[in-house]
Amino acid sequence: MAEKKSFANTILNFSKQFSKMSEEQKEELSAAGITRESKDKLLQDEINRHDEAHVEQLRKQYEAFLQPATKDVEEDEEVLLECYKLFCQLNEVSAEYKNARLRSFDLTCPLCKKDDYTLGDRFAFLRLWFINTVADSEYVPEFVRAENAQFYLSFTARELWTPNSLEKEILRCSAESPDNS
Repeated sequence: MAEKKSFANTILNFSKQFSKMSEEQKEELSAAGITRESKDKLLQDEINRHDEAHVEQLRKQYEAFLQPATKDVEEDEEVLLECYKLFCQLNEVSAEYKNARLRSFDLTCPLCKKDDYTLGDRFAFLRLWFINTVADSEYVPEFVRAENAQFYLSFTARELWTPNSLEKEILRCSAESPDNS
C-alpha cells in the first residue's frame, strides 16, 4: 500500500514540477526531442514497470504458501487444516442433536495471535492456499473480531464467501502467471 502512495506522490511531484516549468524550459525540452508524447510514454512505462513489479511480488508471496520454504508457513498451514477438521467435526456432532446446538463455532488458535494475519494482508494468501488445497471444502476460513477485541477463527459457507480485492488481485496475477499459460 505504501508503494502505491509513494509512486502516486512521485507522479504528482513530477506533474507539479513540469507545470511550473517556464515556456523557455519547455521549448528546450522540446528542442532536445523530449515531447509531451515521450514524457507520457516515459510515465506510462514507469507505471507499467511498477505494475509488473507488484504482480511479481504478489505471485512470489502466493507461491511461498503453495510451496512453503519456511517452517513458519508450513506450521500455519497445518494449524489452519487442524482448525478446519475440528470445525467439520463440531458440525457433524452438532447435527446429531435435534434440540441442542452450539451457539458459536469460533475457534482460537495460534493464527489468531498473529497480527500479519489478523490485521495485515497475509491471511489472504493463506486463505487462497486453503481453497486451493482443500478444493472440495464447503467452508472458507475467516477471522472474526469479538466484542472483547480478540480474534477468533471461523468458517463461512463457501457459497456465501466472496474474495476481497487483494484476493481477487492475487487470483488474477496467478492466473496470468507464465506457469499457468
